[in-house]
Amino acid sequence: MKTEQEIKENLKAWIVKKNPKIKSEDLTNETLLMESRIISSLHIMELILEIEKLRGSKFNIKNIKPGVFQSVNSIYQAFFVSAT
Repeated sequence: MKTEQEIKENLKAWIVKKNPKIKSEDLTNETLLMESRIISSLHIMELILEIEKLRGSKFNIKNIKPGVFQSVNSIYQAFFVSAT
């Protein structure tokens, strides 16, 4: 599995690719993604696929809790820390 830093960098690169209006240097691990309209609810399914690719495994989307897509850090905590 990739390191925490590699996973977070991959997530940030994916976000910048989906929203070219944001510069990678303006995106931190704590940037509020949905509240800032950096990603929309329409991006969530694609983001889930990206998370599964980074994890190397699928997860049950019924187990997704509110707020997990708030920031890169919250995504990491929800899908990678609990996966170990």
